Amino acid sequence: MKSFQLNELNRFLLLKFIRRDPEDGPKSLWLLTQDLLQDGLRVLISEEGLFHGGSVSGIRPPDIYGVVVDGERGSRPRILSTEELLHEAVSVVRVLPYA
Repeated sequence: MKSFQLNELNRFLLLKFIRRDPEDGPKSLWLLTQDLLQDGLRVLISEEGLFHGGSVSGIRPPDIYGVVVDGERGSRPRILSTEELLHEAVSVVRVLPYA
C-alpha cells in the first residue's frame, strides 16, 4: 500500500475533506452528487475510519452501484445504494503542485 507524505497545504485540504465543511456547499470537488456517478469514477470509500481507493461501477443505475476497492482479492464490488454511496464515498481529487 502506498504511503503519502503530507505538506502543510495537503494537510489543510485533507482536513477540509474529512470534515466536509458545510460552508463549501455542494460544489466542493470531493463531494459526490448523483449526477457525477458513472462507471470508472475514482472514489475514496470510508470503512472503519480508513479511506480506501476504488472505482464506481453502475450495477442498476441510478439506484444501485458497486465500488471495486483497489488491491482487494477477487475484485468483487461492494454493493451500495445511491444514498449509501453518496454518504460513504468522496471523489478523488488530485492536488496539482503549485509552482
